[in-house]
Amino acid sequence: MDALSQLLQTLRLDIVASRHIVFHGPYGARFAPGEGPRGLFMVLDGDVWIEPEGDTEGPLHLSPGDIGLAGGPGFIVRDSSTPRSRPIDVRFETRSEELECLGGPDARTTEFLGVSFELEAGAAAPLLAALAPSVPRQTRDSLIATLMPSFQRVCEDFTSGRPGAQALINQVTQLLLLEWVRAAIPRDGTLGVGAFADPPIAAALALMHRQPGAPWTVDSLAERVSLARTSFALRFARHVGESPFRYLTRRRISLATRLLQASTLPLHEVALRVGYADEASFHRAFKRETGMRPGAVRASRPAFHETS
Repeated sequence: MDALSQLLQTLRLDIVASRHIVFHGPYGARFAPGEGPRGLFMVLDGDVWIEPEGDTEGPLHLSPGDIGLAGGPGFIVRDSSTPRSRPIDVRFETRSEELECLGGPDARTTEFLGVSFELEAGAAAPLLAALAPSVPRQTRDSLIATLMPSFQRVCEDFTSGRPGAQALINQVTQLLLLEWVRAAIPRDGTLGVGAFADPPIAAALALMHRQPGAPWTVDSLAERVSLARTSFALRFARHVGESPFRYLTRRRISLATRLLQASTLPLHEVALRVGYADEASFHRAFKRETGMRPGAVRASRPAFHETS
């Protein structure tokens, strides 16, 4: 059995509530921060833009089959990349039900499966923390896309109150969470899963993922995870396959690419958000990492046609 499978086998969930959510746009819904249960959702129909609160990456466009995981920071879902309505507050309560929000006669529909769950302590817990759980993962090219008709049938059973539907939702949630993690792990093996079994290294990864714009150094990261500098650097390289600085640089440039493609932020603002003090240093790092200028990436971004 591979290392990731061994780690994922330790995941244990306690389902708190389930919801079949249907929004008719223009809409905006704010899912409140959760200090307790985590929330997992999958887009079943329609397009949506996700805006995690306090996040530096900009809105993320999701389509049917994409999965989001939230815990801690709240997030807003909209039918457009730009706000067109004031968001309503949505909370996962300790019950299972259908939630429907109506819009105008020409409204576009977005449909979700939403599940609130508690995660038992275990070896896989640091994995979720380090993968920045507030950031949705695009999984439309994964196993989830193949199983979409089955998930839609599960929601139909759940909405109709068919016996056994809640037990089925619980199993589906486990599958969705596993696939979310698999989508978050680079396929090229650049992030060894052994890092998540080493608590200090998992903690350092979580810091870099959650605060990529912070002025991290090897010394400051080592201090935060209570390791000597040399020991931290060696353990990080052994588990991750590269130095902390190299990993952080790739992380920052990856986020910058998303910001360039999904927002209209000025280049100097993008640079600041991903940890560069000025545009010049950001340009050099971006060109060195991608072979392209930041402006060229922005110019090549895809256009999403939205109704106004």
